[in-house]
Amino acid sequence: MRQHTPDLRKAQYVRKAQQVTDLKGKLGRASASVLIEYRGMTVAETTELRSRLRKIDAEMEVAKNTLIKRAVQGSSVSALEPHLEGPTAVVFAFSDALAAVKTVNDYMRESRHLLMKAGVVEGRSYDSDQLVAIAKMPPRDQIYSALVGALQAPAANLVGMLQAPMAQLVFTLQAVAEKGQAA
Repeated sequence: MRQHTPDLRKAQYVRKAQQVTDLKGKLGRASASVLIEYRGMTVAETTELRSRLRKIDAEMEVAKNTLIKRAVQGSSVSALEPHLEGPTAVVFAFSDALAAVKTVNDYMRESRHLLMKAGVVEGRSYDSDQLVAIAKMPPRDQIYSALVGALQAPAANLVGMLQAPMAQLVFTLQAVAEKGQAA
């Protein structure tokens, strides 16, 4: 039987403390943090998901639930703590929170092994059903362009209405001038 020496225990403690510190840093920087259950995923599937997340400035980290609990306690993402059961990984989105949730949701539909448990997106906590609803939303740029279009439409209609009498006057004067030249 292998005995733990004091040096080995100290090294393990230092490593775990560093992992908690790293998790806290990522949780603080992330615009979204989503807990996922990865039970049944192969190494290839995990690698594929990590690759997709890297493309959108997000990452997935597997850690022990006790270490994640230490990292979330007393933070803005403490709502995640009750969901830390079973094999858990954390997806951190550092720029576009919606894109990360969409990527996880898309991969969840493809692999059938992945399950979103809960998440905190831009300061608000969501359960798995709400995260799926968020994933189905159109991209932020599309929402903004639709909003700008809706705001511009009344102004464009007003300009058109104001220009219509002027255009009619010009057409009338032009018709009178043409009629005068013909006579």
